Amino acid sequence: MLFSTLAIASLATSAFALPDSQERLSAAPATYIDSANTATYLQPYAANWAGATLSRPAGTVRDVRGTFTVPTIHRPVDQPDGEYSASIWVGIDGAVCWGVSVRSGMDIVVNASGVHARGWFSADPGERMYLTSDPVHAGDRVQLRVELRDPAAGLAHGYLDNYTTKWYTNGPRTAGAPFCAQDAAWIVENSAKDGVLVPFADFTTVLFDEVDVMLTTGEHVGPEGARPIEMYQGRVLTDVDVKSSSIRVTYL
Repeated sequence: MLFSTLAIASLATSAFALPDSQERLSAAPATYIDSANTATYLQPYAANWAGATLSRPAGTVRDVRGTFTVPTIHRPVDQPDGEYSASIWVGIDGAVCWGVSVRSGMDIVVNASGVHARGWFSADPGERMYLTSDPVHAGDRVQLRVELRDPAAGLAHGYLDNYTTKWYTNGPRTAGAPFCAQDAAWIVENSAKDGVLVPFADFTTVLFDEVDVMLTTGEHVGPEGARPIEMYQGRVLTDVDVKSSSIRVTYL
């Protein structure tokens, strides 16, 4: 891809959940870098997203899912002590169609008190609905899924399934407007707190596999042809590799 101008601790055996006092992070559309292509949303570098998006004709995307192994995260080696985070999610809309979107995801935060995580669903505009969940471990196999129940009415459903612990949850979300039902996304995000990006954690690698998009016709398609998005914050932070059934996002 052409360049554009533009532990703390291992989690292998420890469970984590966000404490009640943890401030909520917020998601945002991709902040694309280099104004040359932002009018058509084709710019492959963003300040806050890394992953891939697949666009189909409007009104045709109904269900999106991806499975991954929860990564071990830590403070980047060249950064000072403090709080760092990474958010992992799958979603519908928000890439080419910048109206409302629906996402199912997980925030992982590392700070002086340890490593914490919590799953969530969101439908924009609106806050993330955080889940009171079974503990999550690094190494757990988790599937994230979003489904549009009534796109015209802005009705959607989110799913978070932990195959390792056999803990499954789902819930409805209502957006403030109709969905375009056009974009599918698999993203590692640098989320924000009070409108400002929080320091981004070294997440090592997130491999979305069993990647699937169900269309309104009932046809299932994979991520082949999806557009990679690399994260850039003074330097390129990620490497994204899209295969026929998987998307690998690696922290550099």
